[in-house]
Amino acid sequence: MASSEQGGPTGRERDELATRLLHRLRRLLRELPDEAVEGPIEAAFEELRALAADGRGRCTDALAGALLDAQILALERGDRGEAWRRLDELRARLHGSGAPDLLQDRLAAALFNAHRGGLLLDDEPMRLAALEELRMRARFDPSAAACRVALAELLADRVATSCEDGDEARVAESLAELEQLERHDRGFRVARELARALREQLVAFPAREVEALARLRALGEAHEDGRVDLERARALGRAHARHRSAAVDEDEDADADEAGESADERADAALEALRALVRARGEGEPSLVRELARVLRDVAVFGLGAWESEGAGAGLPGAAERGLNELRLIHERHPADLELGHILLEALLQVHLNAAELGLDEVCEYLQAEADSLLDHHTEAEADAGARAKQRTQRQLGPRAGSEREVELLLALRREHLRMLVTTHARVGDRGEWVRAELLLSRARNLVDLAGGSLGMVELFAQMLVNAHVDAGDSRGGGGAPSELAQALLVELRALARQHLGSSALQRHLATALFNAHVDASRRSEVLGGDLRASEALLEELEALCRANPGQLELPRRLIMALVNHHGMALERGDRDRGAVLLARIRELGSGPEADDHLRVQLAMALGNTLAHSESFGLGQDSARLAHELRVLAARKDASPTLRALVLEELSERFAPKQ
Repeated sequence: MASSEQGGPTGRERDELATRLLHRLRRLLRELPDEAVEGPIEAAFEELRALAADGRGRCTDALAGALLDAQILALERGDRGEAWRRLDELRARLHGSGAPDLLQDRLAAALFNAHRGGLLLDDEPMRLAALEELRMRARFDPSAAACRVALAELLADRVATSCEDGDEARVAESLAELEQLERHDRGFRVARELARALREQLVAFPAREVEALARLRALGEAHEDGRVDLERARALGRAHARHRSAAVDEDEDADADEAGESADERADAALEALRALVRARGEGEPSLVRELARVLRDVAVFGLGAWESEGAGAGLPGAAERGLNELRLIHERHPADLELGHILLEALLQVHLNAAELGLDEVCEYLQAEADSLLDHHTEAEADAGARAKQRTQRQLGPRAGSEREVELLLALRREHLRMLVTTHARVGDRGEWVRAELLLSRARNLVDLAGGSLGMVELFAQMLVNAHVDAGDSRGGGGAPSELAQALLVELRALARQHLGSSALQRHLATALFNAHVDASRRSEVLGGDLRASEALLEELEALCRANPGQLELPRRLIMALVNHHGMALERGDRDRGAVLLARIRELGSGPEADDHLRVQLAMALGNTLAHSESFGLGQDSARLAHELRVLAARKDASPTLRALVLEELSERFAPKQ
């Protein structure tokens, strides 16, 4: 490495040495305990100070970065004095440096940290001192643009916090200071914070909506900045959702404002303003186009209200169809945009769910076909893009930018599609279309495999397996052995539950399938002459599952239903001893400290069954005790109407006067 004529290091060497010292200091700050700070850390700081003495930009910036890191660490440790000392040195460096612009950002960040540290450490003097210094520099130092941005961010955060607290006066005060700051600075970064604050105000205080939207529009016209436009677009989206929801939930006449506009008209105005913003900025702004797509998704979903108010027809209501069509058109213009594809699929899913509830099979079918095509399109496009990215990586051009986000979006796309498959599979199974149901299950299994076994998708798929398990029992039509398909599905559910022991949803799905299999086995035992081995084995497995997953209330619910079913069959067979054992276990579940109303209802059913068989077993003397237990259950303050009605019915049948 070359040296200067005087034998000292060159400027480049000093810059490289400063960079190495900065990295070393950062490592020391994180690794050394508090008591070791004064030694090697201060020695490294002295070396950096010596390098920065001549005011060279990179050396000064390295020292400022190290001071900022030391301040952050001091605040994390609660050392207020150390944090202030580092801030004081930064301030002194700014005034004595030949490169003040490099230090303005660092000082602004240090003051911002001191304000946040004051909040975290409950140190009001520290917070106020930092805030006042930021205000002073923002107003009186023309070169302190970074301080103005930091102050704007703090004020916007205060607006957000005040909105959460419902403090409208403080919101107005902070907004007035932000607007004054924006007029003084005129930079787009301050304007962005003001736009964020106005959006927060619009969301929290509906009465300020018109004013906030007007100020956002003026701000956007003055700056023509993408982030400012995005905040305005988000505000218009929230306004649209609020008015559209009001139009669905409330009477239109009662919802008219002072100008005589209905909620629907105000929602349409917000949507049209958003369309105009997208047109004005051009569709080259993906974030604005996506906000418009989200609002159109809401248009399609809110438009479904016409099915309830006007009665379901053969197709979609006009508003829902128009929203979907415009959303489809946007996606066609941007076919490679995964975010838009996800938004469109969310709309298709919601419309599909509503159509399925209303029994609109034809609508469901074409929506399912469209969702299939949409997923296939994006899967193929992503595969092609992945191949191109691999080629670029092999040529040492680096991976594709944003690839992690695209992987996340593709996973979300597959998850939404799987939700739709779950609904379609249940509907097809209810209609007895067993072959198509198996094809849908296979497609879902493939989706889960492509997603790399994502837990959320595995849990959705498990719900399909439970439905398919029920369908497999129904398709067999009655007695005989369980079908091979039903047994295979139960085995698959067991494997998934064992693979994801921490998933309460998978344990619940397995418990549901075991309960269904137990009921089916109990029915078969009647056909096969009382062979209870299969149902007993399933009951034991359900017991073991509950023991392995304490605290999951849904599992005892499945278990107690199986026990009540088994208990009733034991009574019908005249097996008094087995019935007593089962009733004791039911009492344990239904009377325990964690028992809820559902468990107590099941206990009441078992007690009622026992009471009904008491005479045949020669247990007349126990009738009074059983009746008393039932009355105690019904007398609880938290007893549901269902439980009380059940107890009343059981006691009326037993003790009502004979006519």
